[in-house]
Amino acid sequence: MKKMTITMERLQQLIDENVTLHHMNDQELSEDILPTLATLQQSLRIQLLTLLERFAHNEQVDFARKERVMLELISDDYLFYNQGMLDSKDVYKRAYSMKTLSYFIDAHNNEPFIEDAAYEQLYRAVMLYIQLEEDVRSYGKEGGLVQPVAYAVDALEKLMHDERFPKEQSANLFRVLANKIACSSVLYIGDEKEVLSKAIMNLLKIHLDEKVIEDFFVRVPKFITRQQDKLRSEEQLYLYKNVTGFLYVFHLYVYRKNVHNSLLKSINHCLEKLTLQMK
Repeated sequence: MKKMTITMERLQQLIDENVTLHHMNDQELSEDILPTLATLQQSLRIQLLTLLERFAHNEQVDFARKERVMLELISDDYLFYNQGMLDSKDVYKRAYSMKTLSYFIDAHNNEPFIEDAAYEQLYRAVMLYIQLEEDVRSYGKEGGLVQPVAYAVDALEKLMHDERFPKEQSANLFRVLANKIACSSVLYIGDEKEVLSKAIMNLLKIHLDEKVIEDFFVRVPKFITRQQDKLRSEEQLYLYKNVTGFLYVFHLYVYRKNVHNSLLKSINHCLEKLTLQMK
């Protein structure tokens, strides 16, 4: 792991000198700035993310350079750093690498620069991360907010705005997201429900058949019932709260968008069944 030498003062200087971001030294970026994504200091992280967002959106930064940074972020040194380690501070480095990727995807959506090969690598990395990340805490005592699920799904949703997004994979992608909705290991207290709802609404807009979602809602009550003998009492509660919390938020998204209104009945029916099960 690269040693972190960046300071609050140096980050603030770089932020203040926004006009010269494109002159930032590549060595400083790779050896000092990016490794600091692992920091547990919340104030330092805020400064760092501000800098990286401005770097991603800076029109004077060479497109090829932005792409190189993105590819570095999806490497084993960042997005997949010590993947599989639970209750470890390493999740901060993974989660905030993902959040930083979102800045670059946003910048690309405003002014395209990601080549086909890089887009494919990025899409596969984000999808793989969503499926592999098991440390899905929203918050950690060591470094505060972390929510890797929310950051990963947000990055994926941004990738959907690109014409190269594989629309034919929408049903499979929904099933990947459904696995994150049905989480029993932790209680989501971050932006997970909102981001998942937004991504699924976008999938519906792109290609996803409503029936795929309706089938999920039909199966959910039976699934939760089957888990009762397999999970500890707190895990049962986490699962119930995460699923019902998502349903309430998703219901609001569908209602406000005033599209796919036939899903409202399915959501209500699922909620009714789940409520009866928990009485």
